[in-house]
This record gives sequence, structure tokens and C-alpha cells, in this order.
Amino acid sequence: MKFVETFGVRVQDQKEEDETPYISTPISTSSTNQFDNNKTTTTDNDVANDGKSPIRVLGLDCEMVMTTVGSELARVTLIQFDEFVGPKDCAKTTVLLDCLVLPHNRIVDYVTKYSGITPNLLKPISTRIEQVQYALAGYLTPNDILVGHSLENDLKALHYIHPRVVDTSMVFSRTDKMRRFKFSLRHLSGLLLKRKIQGGSHCSEEDAQAALDLALLKAVLGDDLRKQFVTKSTTVFIGPNPWLEAHITNNPNAAHALSYDSPNDCKKAMLSWITGRRKAQLVWSKIVLKNDPDTTSGTDASLEIFKSMVTDIVEKLPSKCVLMVAIQGELQTAKDMFKRRGACRDSRSSVGWSSDNEETWKGLLESTRVGHVQWFSAAPNNIT
Repeated sequence: MKFVETFGVRVQDQKEEDETPYISTPISTSSTNQFDNNKTTTTDNDVANDGKSPIRVLGLDCEMVMTTVGSELARVTLIQFDEFVGPKDCAKTTVLLDCLVLPHNRIVDYVTKYSGITPNLLKPISTRIEQVQYALAGYLTPNDILVGHSLENDLKALHYIHPRVVDTSMVFSRTDKMRRFKFSLRHLSGLLLKRKIQGGSHCSEEDAQAALDLALLKAVLGDDLRKQFVTKSTTVFIGPNPWLEAHITNNPNAAHALSYDSPNDCKKAMLSWITGRRKAQLVWSKIVLKNDPDTTSGTDASLEIFKSMVTDIVEKLPSKCVLMVAIQGELQTAKDMFKRRGACRDSRSSVGWSSDNEETWKGLLESTRVGHVQWFSAAPNNIT
């Protein structure tokens, strides 16, 4: 790729089928050719020497859809910082660019849940990524500071390279052994800005504003801000091995994962982390109580075991500690039946799936959608 050769920048994860060229913010206002064969790299001096351009701070965010060649740009928003209002308030900004973009390749998944993009939104759109690139290259200067969250994803979607960026996923990165993993923009916005975002699908204007406000907050408060969101805490998950493997141990995290053989073992482990010398800030337990098919009192026996567990834990809860119990019945049965339903309805299967089976499945599905949640506080004699 000629851009890589010219600017000395390695573009990773670029599929051969994706032929959209990468472009860069012009090195100086006098530059007319980005592919000047006499210059192979962009240096800090090039940026610093462009004294004609003012320093502007801009927020950038993009939404993507999945196409036959991977993730492609579908919406881009660029906002410009105008005035700082307050540490937790939205800065005054001007929307410079907010447009939908039609990908060159066939869309296989609109990812509407996250992108907010639907077929109807893109149906009348004719704007292509090259037009967006041209607009950015015509407006941005090397002195401009682009702010975003996980900005590499947005710039890769835009096929664009800019010399000065602030990535809030790096600014607010972890400092412990899990520093490779990032805080989400939603988490940082809720914790530091006290602002709820991404309640439904993502909005690129909302996300660009949140990233910009987080960067400004860091600039104002400096290292004092880290104290607000970096805390040493311990999280413990206790449950059956299959559940731990599916949700905890096979995913990168710093949580403690403990399995158990019986409900009583689970109770002991919970109390140890709640009341012991080494306390956890969160203990999450999955307790599976199975009925004995050979007895008529299986349900009653399971309920008694469960009630005894909850009672013992509540009696020993320390002050400023609460217990939430969420009950959902027949979940595993529903999962097993769902797998069997899919296998039976396969055209290659010799085992049929009757209308009675379907009605049973629907009834079971509805019952699993109904649950019960109860909160318990520490027993009165445990509160001082």
C-alpha cells in the first residue's frame, strides 16, 4: 500500500479485499501532495512548525456496520470544543460533521443494537467514505487535537491518520496487571461525569461529547481524578464449573473464581469472603438446586435448603452489606430443550418436533422469563 510506504505507518488488520485508501491530515497548509516522494514520515517538528494554524480540540466518534470485508464506516460525527462549562457539565460544542455513510461492500449485519444503524436509515444515503475523508483533510490541521474513546477503531474505520490524538481509553487505563483491558466509555461517563449514555443503541454525537468531556475533566483535575475511579477491590464468583468456565475463567479478568460441590459449601465460601479477614467488595454466587425425580418432596426439600442458606447468610451479614437474591426457575431445562428443539427441527434430523413439543417449549420459555428478586440488609443485632 503506497500510503504505508510514503508515511512509514503500518496499518494493521487491513484486509486485502478492502481497497479504500488511507489518507492523512496534510502536514502543513502549504502541502498539496500527500504522497511527496521526498518525504517519508511525518515528524513532531512538522506539526510544531505549522504555526499558522490555531490549536483546536475536537471530539470524534464513528458507528460501524459489518460487511463482507469486515467492519465499515456507517456514521461519523465530529464536534469542536467551544467553551468549558464545569467539571461534570457538557462542554459547549459545535457539531461540524454528522453524517451517515454508505459502505462500498454488501452489509451482512447492521449491528443495530450497538450502532443504531438500520436498513431504512442507509437506504437514501449516497455519501461515501472518500467524501468524508476529503472533508476531514480539508478542515483538520496538524495542530488540531482529536479526542475519542478507543480512537484507533474510529480512525481505522475512516481510513484516516492524524498526528495529534487523545484517547480516553488510554488516559483512564488501568495501572494493575489488567492494564491491557479498557474501561468502557459508558462506565467512565457514569462514574466520572455522572452521566448515563448508551441507554439503547450508541449515538456517535453523544459518545463524542462524552469522550471530549472526559478529556477536559482530566485536563482540569489532573492526577486527582484517578483517585475517583481507581480503587483496590476484590470480586469473587462462586458457582458450578460449567458456569464459571462460560462466564468467568475463560474471559480476561482479575476476579476470584471458586467452584463448589454442595449448596452448603457455597454458603461457607460466601460467608468466608463476606465476614473473613480478607473481605470482597462483591460476591456473586450461582446456586443450582435440583429436584430429586425419585421423591415427591424434591421441591420442598430444595426450598428448605435454599431458605436455610439465605437465613444463615443474612444473620451473619456485617453492617453496610446487603444481599440480593434473584430466583429464576427451570432455566437449565429451558436451555436443554432449546438445544433439542434446534436439533429436531434441522432438515437432516430423523427425529421430529411435534406441535405438543412446541407448546411445551413456549410455556417453559415464558416461565423462565418470570423471576423474583429480594433484597436483605444486615440483621439488626449486626448493626452497630
